[in-house]
Amino acid sequence: MSNNPFNSLSNVFEKLLKSNGQEFHVERDNEIIATYDGLANTSNGEKYIGFRTTADIKLGDWLINSVGERFYVRDKNINYIAGKPNKLKILYDTEAEYNNKQVSIPSTVYNIETANSPVFGNYNNVSISYNQSLSSLKNIVQNSDSPDKEELQEIVNLLEMIINNKVPASKGIFSKFSDVMKRNSWITNPLMSAIFSWLTNHI
Repeated sequence: MSNNPFNSLSNVFEKLLKSNGQEFHVERDNEIIATYDGLANTSNGEKYIGFRTTADIKLGDWLINSVGERFYVRDKNINYIAGKPNKLKILYDTEAEYNNKQVSIPSTVYNIETANSPVFGNYNNVSISYNQSLSSLKNIVQNSDSPDKEELQEIVNLLEMIINNKVPASKGIFSKFSDVMKRNSWITNPLMSAIFSWLTNHI
């Protein structure tokens, strides 16, 4: 009989998943690509859904439960026990939370593209550095499987050149990527976060 603590704790998640889990459809690029059992939970006050580590779920996907509720995948990480992967933790926004974040995007884009304007909104509470935001954005694009990945990387490279003062932040500089950003709406929030953080350090 094994006394390996990993096996015991791993079995706990598996049992909970079987007894209390529910099915989630994974929507990617407007298509359902898979269905997995998931277990909603919280950790340190943050909501997440736990899946087996083999689940193919990527940033920007939507998870849809049996009653049609939709959850936007904004981050993910693997939970380890005794150095071994135990479960995939999906951090999410509800559809309402996601839509609320999108409401402010048009005005934010306008302010960014008119960098000579003295009005940039309320930035008093911005604490994350633009370098951290840029690094996060790079990781998101790198881990994506979007068919527009090459152009998304161009957006990131352009932003990096702006931040490093190699390219001026002129009006409409990202306009040529508007169609790409519409097709990959998940990139908008991290992109705006990086630009906004940079602006608030240079006003």
